[in-house]
Amino acid sequence: PIRDIRTSDIDELMNSLDSPRKYEDMRTIFNSIFKYAMASGIVTYNPVDMIPFRRAERENRDRLTDAQIATFLRNLRKPEFDRTRNFAYAMYFFGLRPCEIDDEARFEDGFLICRNRKRKNGKKAYKKIPVPRQAVGLIDFDSPLKSPLSYDRTLDIMKKALPEGTIPYQLRHTFASLCDEKVKREVVELWMGDSPERLVGKTYIHYSDEFMRGEMDKVSFVTAE
Repeated sequence: PIRDIRTSDIDELMNSLDSPRKYEDMRTIFNSIFKYAMASGIVTYNPVDMIPFRRAERENRDRLTDAQIATFLRNLRKPEFDRTRNFAYAMYFFGLRPCEIDDEARFEDGFLICRNRKRKNGKKAYKKIPVPRQAVGLIDFDSPLKSPLSYDRTLDIMKKALPEGTIPYQLRHTFASLCDEKVKREVVELWMGDSPERLVGKTYIHYSDEFMRGEMDKVSFVTAE
């Protein structure tokens, strides 16, 4: 019963976890559960408050090289990637997080529209990213972007298309790097959806669709021969 759980119980479990990232994730989950329990009147205090929060170090990942991208795109042509191909293209050509490639992700008038899953406090926000010209002819616009498989399974399959030693999340790094070489930083940040709260442009400036398309046309995405 949740009323019987003490700080020492959670501390014992946390100390048994085998990775810093798992520690971070589990503390966050436990904290959310007990906050909800307090708000519901089930418990009177949060035993997680006494558990230190230790943020796991993130491993920096480089962008893919042009040769690695070309290899990835050539591999995606194989039949084994039929069900995950659009998902993979969405990560490369739009820099989406895997969790953003869901049932809400869709194409409208030459733009990809998807939920920005970085927002906090339950606020809904959407990203609107122009379709790169190099993506036309590759993406199947009549099929869903979302994979019919689980995220974990989809990413495991994507790894088979990527060169050895690289991971799917590097596609997001690659998108950001390619765009940042040609496009205004404020625009790239809007497409990435990383920091909408601090962007003055998010509140006071509204870029036209024509301007956004023009910015995306500047980006030179690598394609496979």
